[in-house]
Amino acid sequence: APVNDLNFVKFLKLYENEHSNISKAAIKKISNHLWYLTKETAALAFFDDTLSNEIKRLMVQSLNNDRIIEPTKRLIVSFQDLGETFS
Repeated sequence: APVNDLNFVKFLKLYENEHSNISKAAIKKISNHLWYLTKETAALAFFDDTLSNEIKRLMVQSLNNDRIIEPTKRLIVSFQDLGETFS
């Protein structure tokens, strides 16, 4: 599940404090395998029982945002923004 992959990336980012080189190499490799995280597949997260209703409400707010953003073909994960969102 996508949330598991994002949690793994979050773990690797935290692991950077202990073993920076290993963490960075692992993050680089797993980033190449996040190709399926697209705008179209993100909507499937609404059916994920492991996500809280609060997270789903934030997702709805984001979808209702009227700003026009040119979508990318691939999700670009900002590792600094992972924070406590996925756990």
